[in-house]
Amino acid sequence: MKRYDYIAAGPYTGWPTTNRMQGEEGIESDTGNVAEFRGSQWVLTQVAGSGVSADSLKLSGNAQVTPLSTSGTAAQTAALTDGIYHVWAATNTFIKVAATANDVTTSTGYELKAGNTIAVMVPGGQKIGAVLASGSSTLYIHKVS
Repeated sequence: MKRYDYIAAGPYTGWPTTNRMQGEEGIESDTGNVAEFRGSQWVLTQVAGSGVSADSLKLSGNAQVTPLSTSGTAAQTAALTDGIYHVWAATNTFIKVAATANDVTTSTGYELKAGNTIAVMVPGGQKIGAVLASGSSTLYIHKVS
């Protein structure tokens, strides 16, 4: 997906709409907000610095997964249903998604920085694994789509 840097006087004012491709992304130079071209217009998809998508979340019918206790020994969730999950922790945590995810290490996992929330796509039947470099914490997971 191509990314373009557009300077905008206001939210997406003056952004070109002709000859755009569906899914094309643009970054607002003065704010850092990210927008995606959908249909015939630019739509805000991520608020700068938040790490959280501005797209609508489907919370109705979805729930938080049982929190995962994390430590220097890898752990994993139960198998999850297909969807997008928001994942967050108070401590830097290394995560992975796989059918067997309790083999994640600090070298092979994606480092989720403390206090941040990320959206993770999980194929049906797969698990989220987590491990810490040291100490103990909790990984929180909530299905949002």
